[in-house]
Amino acid sequence: MKITRGQMTALCAIALLSPALRLYPSFSAGTAGRAAWLSALLALPLLTVYAFFLCRLPCGLCELAEQGLGRRVGRAVELLLGLWLILEAGFTLRTGAERMILALFPSARPGLFVVCMGFLGLIAALGSLRSLLRLARMVLPLVLLCLAPVLLFALRGIDWGELWPLAPGDLPGAVRGMYPVVDVLSFGLYLPWLLLPRGLPPGNRLRDWLLWLGGMSLLLLDLCVSVLGRFGPELTARLSLPFFTLVRNLVFFRTLERLEALVVALWIFPDFLMTSALLYGAQRCLRRSLGLGESLSLPKRTDWTGGRWLIPVCSLAAVGLGLILGPDQTSLETWSQRIIPVCNLAVAFGLVPIIYIVGIRRKKQRVP
Repeated sequence: MKITRGQMTALCAIALLSPALRLYPSFSAGTAGRAAWLSALLALPLLTVYAFFLCRLPCGLCELAEQGLGRRVGRAVELLLGLWLILEAGFTLRTGAERMILALFPSARPGLFVVCMGFLGLIAALGSLRSLLRLARMVLPLVLLCLAPVLLFALRGIDWGELWPLAPGDLPGAVRGMYPVVDVLSFGLYLPWLLLPRGLPPGNRLRDWLLWLGGMSLLLLDLCVSVLGRFGPELTARLSLPFFTLVRNLVFFRTLERLEALVVALWIFPDFLMTSALLYGAQRCLRRSLGLGESLSLPKRTDWTGGRWLIPVCSLAAVGLGLILGPDQTSLETWSQRIIPVCNLAVAFGLVPIIYIVGIRRKKQRVP
């Protein structure tokens, strides 16, 4: 079965729901106030340009790094990318555990959730990428089917005075509020170029990414309008889990209430797919950086040849990071709002363009 563009965009969409709902709109509300809902729309031009740039990449980032920068520098870049994905996987495990604790199990410790999800991610990463992509394609409609009624019912009770009118002085805050939107969606844009040798399969890549960006932006816009309209910018900025707080306060048809447990449980799928994709990408980058290559055939989970032993190593490292990152709420917020987003933006808008510009220039210089 071939990998399709629809499968890859589905994986990116569902995997990014967890970080998107964690950062937005609480961070933007603290920066932009009632204008935070504009941030998702203002980020679209920049992300569109970034998508156009990525669609010009001739191959995956690992391949381009080795071809354009040379074997030694290219492998150093691959090592850096692999370590970054392990850090992101560990942080995903930690934040997923924190959400389960805050929403459902306030007396629990994060270690159990981190280890369990890390083990599931290991099992998935030992398999094929196609299996992950097929699962994402199947689960995405289920998650959207859960999101749609929540956001629809939330719109019925919002206070439009918390969103409008806006003044010209609100625009700078809305621009600063783009920070979490650009952070999350840019990661989803360049992730396929770390998972596959050619990024998205051939075809109209730009059209697919523009549709993906439009859908994700509308989802974030609806979320921000619903949360801000119900809680106001001041309270929204203080909420750790604004979306799940919104679910907790909704009443469906007067009888179907308290869907918070169901929604939180359903969010295991985004955490699982995000962790699995990160571990798969990390081991791929590290195998290439160590000169171990990779096999495109369907592997057995008990096969440790060709550097596949790196998969459990990456998983153990991610679990270890998940256990030590953010030991308290203050440090976890620092990692969530500063360290991880800054690292991701440095990779997205620093390292990736450098790989492309330097790599393409050196390849042209070799042509007689």
